[in-house]
Amino acid sequence: GSNWGGETHPAWVHNIRAHPDVQITFSGYRGPAIARDLKGRERKQMWDSAVRYNPQYTVYHGNVSRPIPEILPEKTG
Repeated sequence: GSNWGGETHPAWVHNIRAHPDVQITFSGYRGPAIARDLKGRERKQMWDSAVRYNPQYTVYHGNVSRPIPEILPEKTG
């Protein structure tokens, strides 16, 4: 939920928090999932992974005073 370093969360974060039942397509899987906010150590691990994948996230983080949400969809089907 970096919103390109914007000061507010992107709309999709609010939508997923309100309606966590989602459909995803990822790595050959297409189907239902439940999205949830990551917290604590799990969030830190995902953040570190995201930064390794795209170092620009550190720039986005430096531009905002809000925590950038890390949301994980988990398969349900």
